[in-house]
Amino acid sequence: MKYWEILETGPVAYSLNTGVWTSPIISHVIYEEFNVKYHPGHVHKMMKNFGFSVQRPMTELIRADK
Repeated sequence: MKYWEILETGPVAYSLNTGVWTSPIISHVIYEEFNVKYHPGHVHKMMKNFGFSVQRPMTELIRADK
């Protein structure tokens, strides 16, 4: 399986309870699939080199005054 196929399936396909990929999760899946260990910081750099971007959720207080 190619890396982009793994990323397209999403972390839920690997029985993880999250809908977003994180560097530690990707590092774990790489180890499970290919038996190769990468530090999560290195995975972050690799993903950036492959053209993936970091996405952060926006938080908004529900009862905040506008």
